[in-house]
Amino acid sequence: MEQKKVKISIVKTKKGYDVVLEGINQKADKRFNIPESLNGKEATVFREGNKILKIICEGKEYTVQENSSKNQDIKSQNSDINADVKAAKAPYNFVPLNHSVVETQQAPDFDKYHNDRYTGHIDLEIETLTPLYIRNTNEKGESDPDFFNINGQYKIPGSSLRGMIRTLVEIVSFGKFHYYDDERLYYRGLADISNLRKIYQQKINKKVNAGYLNYDSGKKQFYVIPVQSDSINQLGYEKIKDTTKEFDYNLQDDGCWIVWSGKMGNTKKYNWRIYPPDFEKEKIYISNKDIDYYKKDLNRNIPIDILKSAKEKYLFKNNDHNDEHKIEKIRFENGVPIFFVKYIDSNNEERIAFGHTRYFRLPYEKTIGDHIPENLHKNNSTDFAEAIFGKEDKWASRVFFEDADLLDNPENAFLPNTSPKILSEPKPTTFQHYLEQPENANKSNLNHWDSEAKIRGYKLYWHRNTPSDSNEPFSWNEGREIYDDTQHTVIRPVKKNKKFKGRIRFENLSKEELGALLFVLNLPENCYHKLGMGKPLGLGSVKITSNLTISNRKQRYSKLFDDNNSFYLPEENQNPEEFTKAFEKYILNKISDLDRGNAQNLWDTPRLNELKHLLDWSKTKQSLWNEKTRYMEIEHPQNGNEFRNRPVLKKPSKY
Repeated sequence: MEQKKVKISIVKTKKGYDVVLEGINQKADKRFNIPESLNGKEATVFREGNKILKIICEGKEYTVQENSSKNQDIKSQNSDINADVKAAKAPYNFVPLNHSVVETQQAPDFDKYHNDRYTGHIDLEIETLTPLYIRNTNEKGESDPDFFNINGQYKIPGSSLRGMIRTLVEIVSFGKFHYYDDERLYYRGLADISNLRKIYQQKINKKVNAGYLNYDSGKKQFYVIPVQSDSINQLGYEKIKDTTKEFDYNLQDDGCWIVWSGKMGNTKKYNWRIYPPDFEKEKIYISNKDIDYYKKDLNRNIPIDILKSAKEKYLFKNNDHNDEHKIEKIRFENGVPIFFVKYIDSNNEERIAFGHTRYFRLPYEKTIGDHIPENLHKNNSTDFAEAIFGKEDKWASRVFFEDADLLDNPENAFLPNTSPKILSEPKPTTFQHYLEQPENANKSNLNHWDSEAKIRGYKLYWHRNTPSDSNEPFSWNEGREIYDDTQHTVIRPVKKNKKFKGRIRFENLSKEELGALLFVLNLPENCYHKLGMGKPLGLGSVKITSNLTISNRKQRYSKLFDDNNSFYLPEENQNPEEFTKAFEKYILNKISDLDRGNAQNLWDTPRLNELKHLLDWSKTKQSLWNEKTRYMEIEHPQNGNEFRNRPVLKKPSKY
């Protein structure tokens, strides 16, 4: 238990007051019943971690009053925002970003075989440890439930193998972070329990305005006509106690519009009445950049197209504008009623955010790309992945992945058609998972998308040995084919313990480049790969065994046929260790001290140690492993909303 001297500060709120303990930057739970008269007084706080046990002020001891009826509202927004954040659970985790990029030489000339480089192939045997599914496409290019095949020959497509191997090469060679969606995310932090609530309220409470969205076809730009206001209501809108409708607009006889913005269980109590437009006020034009931001908010779930409705002066209550029977037309004579707020962004530019309800979703000022260090995506250097797999507009790939053929009899290699459980993963808006968080993370210091934090890194999925029997806990399988909803799909997976055979051909690779491929194919003991669909449910774990063959190009072209009148193919099997050691030595000599740590071999560096944990199949034997690696739920039968307290995802090695 620790003691801290603090100063009590009483902060007035709409529902009473908060007790802020200056010196530890923490609020006291209301159940301590600290009186207002102690404002400005010195006190001693006794804590274990961030949990306050008691407060002593002016000789009196204050402790939590469990039976205080005043403080039984567990939904209070003023609950202890600094309480410890519990660890999250998820079927995925992240390999951290590297601090610096290991550069290598560009690809050599393609017009000859180089004497100091290697050409040959790597034979692969792929054994399924769990059911595996890769979707097939029919002759029309449409997907169907069958496993990927060409004219009935079942295969793992070379493209699937290539993508997996390239990602691993990027990670183990400390390369650039090549592929990411540099999108802008959006948030509504009105009732968020974390520090995001304060940030949202600072913006959204800066006089949110109402108006009518229109389109200027001459300027090809959207604009807003402000609403009428008076001395009594300067905002030009007001709350109404009407939650009878799910989502609707309705024009009143006095020219006002009622806006119903959707129900939220039993928690929502109000909707909005917007005053008529004021044509005497100056039009407010919205920049194309802000319109573009609005369009890119893919998680905005409203059944109307505001922008199209503003252009065409009609309410479109769904996006199927070609079907007249599905369109409810309501005339918007003066534009679509909206709410908007002006703000200054990080570049000191005035911006406008808008939405259909008073508490609409705001764009983060930073994009996902802003959280990736510049040196990890600069284009003026070459890393191993680019050198081996090709660099757009510069040189082609020097590795070629053939499809891997199923070796088992197809008649007993597949499970029956079935529907897997619905995949409903957290989106990147779950910033406590996708961004690096402080070691002492709590709800008041979480990094969000407008912080300076880096992204967590490469997202990979844990191995999970989940049962196929739908009656078993954590089964990946619904136990039947489900066609009557859009959330389910139907698949025909390969059973576990089935084998495929494939090949990787390579040309003109250096010893280190070939070593990089072999390094990610020949994983440490009990570490295996993941392929195909359904990885979060436990599908797609595979064991890969490789065999290296080097071609002697000089001898190959010395004669056409061998003594048996067959094509002369001088080649020999080689031990991959010579190549993996060369790669490992190169990387260890090039990486920064921060990336290397105290490691004497590559797999013991901090980043690759995390990767090794993620690839470790033996974890599936741990007690409660499937429980630890399931998706959290908004409506868990025992825990309720498991996202509410924004639990932070621990590193793989801490999991």
